[in-house]
Parts: sequence; structure tokens; C-alpha cells
Amino acid sequence: MSVITSAPGKLILIGEYAVLEGATAIVTAISRYAKVTFKNTSTNTFSLHSPTFNIHDLQFKIDSRGKVDFLQSIDSKLSEKFNFIHKNIEQLLKKYKAIGFFPCKEITLDTDDFYIKASGDKLGLGSSAALTVAFIYAFIHEYSCESSINNKLIYKIASELHFKTQGGLGSGIDIAASSFGGCLKFKKNNTKDLPYADIVPIRKPKDLFIIPIWSGYSTSTPNMIDRVNYLKKTNSKIYWELISKLTEIALNASVAFVGDKIDKFLGLSEEYFFYLKKLGEKSKADIISETHQRIAAIVNKKGGVYKISGAGGGDIGLAFTNSPETHRQISDSLLHQGLQILNLDFDQVGPLIKNIEA
Repeated sequence: MSVITSAPGKLILIGEYAVLEGATAIVTAISRYAKVTFKNTSTNTFSLHSPTFNIHDLQFKIDSRGKVDFLQSIDSKLSEKFNFIHKNIEQLLKKYKAIGFFPCKEITLDTDDFYIKASGDKLGLGSSAALTVAFIYAFIHEYSCESSINNKLIYKIASELHFKTQGGLGSGIDIAASSFGGCLKFKKNNTKDLPYADIVPIRKPKDLFIIPIWSGYSTSTPNMIDRVNYLKKTNSKIYWELISKLTEIALNASVAFVGDKIDKFLGLSEEYFFYLKKLGEKSKADIISETHQRIAAIVNKKGGVYKISGAGGGDIGLAFTNSPETHRQISDSLLHQGLQILNLDFDQVGPLIKNIEA
């Protein structure tokens, strides 16, 4: 018997950086999925597989203290990739007090959807959060006594583990998107008590057209955030002026989004892009890189609005318009310039599970 779980990735539509300080943000689940398989095995060890990283039969045991012990030596890079396995399993064991009865499984982690196959570049679509949510879903299905596993339970556990394993860093917006799916209005509580955020399901306006654009290279989100945090430490006045402005714009944009006031949302998104550029300049984080500025110029020339999605630098940008014809013209122009438009569906369902007989 095998259990296969999946969880979607995410795109932030508005609220980058300010969401970390409690601003309202809008996020949508997208059609890229992390998949986790738990398969029964007759062996007395667990085995870990990842086709994404070309890893096969990495064996580990769980000792009497509930600690994960890999039976083969693994290099530091590989250890870093699977660090969340250590942390999540150990936290889940502690939560469910499952030490002493923990049947071994063959575990497969698949995040191929979050990479460009030709180049191997990682897309900034929340793969770690999606994998965490899918893993937790499989784990509590197999090892807990929960009578009803639903989105709220998965989010509660995933956000709790995320908070502990990340040391309270990050907003958790990607965990929310992967746990609930759909389109969400998200506001971090900035407390150490559950729930960590206020989350409201919303509907994407029918006549808002979104074009997700791959910048051509990946960016380390933690490195970008570290630079912005350095500005917070060294020039808090400038930092809070910019964050306050971004917070105000994001709140107004969320109201416009929910109220189907697309023209207003477009104008506020353009303003948000401007102040993100200011934040990047002041923090020396290349949030709005030359690449993003070049894409913005193409989009603006055709009558659309452009902004980054996520930490910026590279990764993903979004073109917005309320016109199908402008959507077509922007797409044609981007493709003509050699840029890659990602084939993504928005407002996707949350985590799913299926059982497969051996």
C-alpha cells in the first residue's frame, strides 16, 4: 500500500516584504505540486528517494529518542537539502509521541514541478512549503490518530512546525497557500501564539489577467531578506518609512482586489513596484534588478502593469492587465524578446491524498 500526497506552490500577488511586518498580502495557489509518497516496506530501515535531486535509497533509522540517523555519510550540501526531514520528523514525533511504534516506510519526495527541466533552475514558487505540507499530510495520515484530517489541521501543524524550525522567521504565507489552496488574503499576526496569521479565502477578479514571467535566473530569498533586515538595523527610519508605505498600498490593493476594482488594483500594483525599487536601492538588495526593469518596460509599453512576485532579484515577475487584447500583446512581445511565460493556473486546490494498492 502506498499513500501519495500533493500540495500546490504559490505566487504572491501583492504584499512582498511588508507582509513580514504584518501587512496584508494576497497569495494564490498555483498548478505546480510537491508530491510525497509513503510506501510500506518489510525492511527495518526507512529509505528516502528524490528523483528531483537524483537521490535513491538513502537509508535512515529513528532512534529511541526520536532522532533521525542517516546510515550513510552524506555531504553537507545533501544534508542541507534534507534538513527539513530531520526537523519535521522529529517535531512530528514529539507532537504525536509516536516513538516506539513507527513502522518503516519507503519515502519519495518529488518537487520536479518547481524546476525548469532544461536548465535545472529553481522557480521561486514555494517548493519548500509545498513539500513540507505534503510531507506532513502523509505523516499524520500514516502515524497519527487524528480522526479528521482537513486543511485547517494541516495548516495548524505545518505553520507550527514552520515557526519552530525557522526560528520564527518568515511570514508563513507560502505554508498558508499550500495548506488551503485557492486565493487568500493573508495577514501575519506577529505573535508567538497560534494561529500565526489571519487568513481569508477570496476570489480572483474574473477580468484580471495575470502573466507569470520567468526572469531567467534564481535568487536566494534569505539573502535578499538579510539585506533588507540590515537596513532595518542600520537605518530604521528609512526602513519603516518604506515598509509603512508598502503596507498602506498593500492594504488598499487588497480592498480593490476583493471589490473587483481592477483599475485601482493595477494602479496600486504599479505604485508597489515603485516603492519596492526604493526599498532595494536603500537596502542594496537588488530587488528590482535590471532584468525586472527590462521586463517592466516591455509590459508597460503594451499597456500592462508589472511587479515582482516574491523577493525579487530574479525568479518570477507578474504582468497584470484587465484587457484580453493587452494580455495577448504583452505575451507576444515578451516571447518575441526571448522571455519565458510560465504555464500556470491560479486559484488551485489545496493538498490532496490518494491511496494506491501495491
